[in-house]
Amino acid sequence: MKKVLVFGMTDNPGGMESVIMNYYRHIDRSVLQFEFLCNTEKVAYEDEIRELGGVIHNICARSKNLKQYKHDMEDFFENNADKYCALWFLSQSLYIAQDMIFLCERVLCHLLHMSLLSHR
Repeated sequence: MKKVLVFGMTDNPGGMESVIMNYYRHIDRSVLQFEFLCNTEKVAYEDEIRELGGVIHNICARSKNLKQYKHDMEDFFENNADKYCALWFLSQSLYIAQDMIFLCERVLCHLLHMSLLSHR
């Protein structure tokens, strides 16, 4: 089974979280499994993720302790990057994960910039 690491989920069941969950609900989880790296105390759809066989890895929130957050990120990727066929990160996480994305074979970006939609 291949695994994808999803980074950037929050406690808000908003647009990006909903898109990821729609994919997760419909993929063949015997072939591809999602794991989630989260830096929030609660994660949107947390119970459903676990019911579907997903694993949630929690690290320190960046806003609470930047030094600990960086340590947790480095430690996680150094010890786990080779377990994943891809890293899927949400757009707001790009600047956070920039040093880590090179440790994964493939990187998927979920990008949506609302200010681009408001300019005509």
